[in-house]
Amino acid sequence: MDAFCEIAYGFPWNSMNPQEAPTPNGTGHAAPTGWFDIVLGAPDTHTEVGRMLWGRHFDRAQEISAGRSFRPSWKLERLLVRAGVLPARSLEGMLRESMQYVDRVIYKILDARFQEPEAQRAKRNDLLSLFMGVTQDRKYLRDIAVNFLLAGRDTTATTLTWLFWEVARCEKLNLGVLARMREEVAREAGAERSLSFQALSRMRFCGACVRETVRLHAVVPLDGKTAVADDVLPDGTLVARGDMVFFHPYCMARDPGLWGPDAAEWRPDRWLEMEHEPSTFLDCVFQAGPRICLGKEMALLEAKTVLAHLVLAGLSWSLPPGPDGEPPYKFPSVTLTMADPGLWLNLKFDDAPRRAA
Repeated sequence: MDAFCEIAYGFPWNSMNPQEAPTPNGTGHAAPTGWFDIVLGAPDTHTEVGRMLWGRHFDRAQEISAGRSFRPSWKLERLLVRAGVLPARSLEGMLRESMQYVDRVIYKILDARFQEPEAQRAKRNDLLSLFMGVTQDRKYLRDIAVNFLLAGRDTTATTLTWLFWEVARCEKLNLGVLARMREEVAREAGAERSLSFQALSRMRFCGACVRETVRLHAVVPLDGKTAVADDVLPDGTLVARGDMVFFHPYCMARDPGLWGPDAAEWRPDRWLEMEHEPSTFLDCVFQAGPRICLGKEMALLEAKTVLAHLVLAGLSWSLPPGPDGEPPYKFPSVTLTMADPGLWLNLKFDDAPRRAA
């Protein structure tokens, strides 16, 4: 989350170092360091409360929005909430409350950016600044900011969760996946134990493990597009203006007709055996064509970086005693998140690699 917010908005989140404060700004308070420092003032306990509230409201808004697909009456409920007929504790009432909080934070961030001198804004190269250079429409920029959060907040974390589960499952079956990771990371990091961009780029097996996790455990398992004009699909199916066409990356990944007889298996070597990259219309987790995900390469690199650093530090992990089988999914959810209580692992650091790191 910290890395994504820095790139997307130019503001550090400081979730790992919430008490970290820069040089005082001369007013008797520390200068703002992150989103909630802007919204709620200088870093203090209120800022920590703000961070927790943000997570709670954003998660709740996502869950209720995802659940609308299974509540045909949601539009009526929304009208009744606005009219004061339904209580604030109803689903639509809670969604309204959460989105009001999210909007308040986002608009505060936008206002802070608009108040910056134009010369200072021109020097920024974060994604929000690029969009602000095109339009000053606050509502449009708010939508863009929320969209970035949806795309970057949970996706990498969810992928890493499934990756760690798959590796732990393979360790239980003595398939040697973690040993292959360790050998590759140690070889490419070298005696300097450096995980440079070049070293990470050479880690083909670690990259294959990430790609296979993204394929089999699509973070967004169901997606779709709305036709802006009448169209006809290659098979002759008419798609009228306003119609939605859905595709299901989760099901596609398990289709033997697309990925072979072992489609439903987590097998990283399939990526090493390929002569060329699969079509993005087949491997469509990041979508395809002109609307392919802007952060695809960043997301893959971020996941591989986390994995490589932990492996280099000597971390090993295993599943605790319990039933076999894939963990249940959280429902409703926009992303393919594990149901509570999430993923529990037994962690162990090998002493020698840890001291060397």
